[in-house]
Parts: sequence; C-alpha cells; structure tokens
Amino acid sequence: MVEPDDLTIHGGGITKKEIPPPMTLASGDDVVVAVRPGKMTLARRPPEAGENMIQGIITDALYLGTSTQYFLETDGVRTEVFRQNTDSNSAGESFAIGDKVWATWLPKSTLLFPQ
Repeated sequence: MVEPDDLTIHGGGITKKEIPPPMTLASGDDVVVAVRPGKMTLARRPPEAGENMIQGIITDALYLGTSTQYFLETDGVRTEVFRQNTDSNSAGESFAIGDKVWATWLPKSTLLFPQ
C-alpha cells in the first residue's frame, strides 16, 4: 500500500528506498528509478539499515581530473557513480575495478518514472 507521504520500492537490487511518490503511481506499479550519478556516495561496507542503497561491483573507472566516474554492475544493471576528487589528505577511500561496493543516496535525490 502506498502511504501518502512516502513510497517504498523493492527490486532491481535496491535494498530499500523511501521517496515522495508521484501522484500517478499506485501500489504494485512497475517504475524506472533514476538517481543522478553525483548524488550517490560509495562505501566498502554496507550502510546503516534503512538507508537507500544498492550493492555492486566496480566494472570500470574513468579518471577525469577533478572527478572520477565509477561504473557498477548491480543485478545486471549498469549504474554510474560520480565522485569528486580531492587532495590526498582528505581523499578518504579509493576504489578499483573489481571492488565490491555499496552506493547510497538521499531519498530526495530519487526520481521515479512509470514504466
């Protein structure tokens, strides 16, 4: 059942997603989920329970100078994550092809389209 204030999506490798629903969707409808690549964050460990996340394997990485684009294989779907490069003192984790990672994002960064 769709609640008036949010919607939970299951499937496509997405563990949980709560987002404001478009008015044209009903419970059980198939949708296409879109998140801008720059709105996602990568981590080596699973995030806290209840966060929006999708697990994948890094298949490609493209260094672009000020940023790096990572491509993840997530249940047969190619997912792109954009990560800003920073100086070496604050860069945090680095990722390589073949790494198992989790991509997370805020609910407000999610767009839904009827399929």
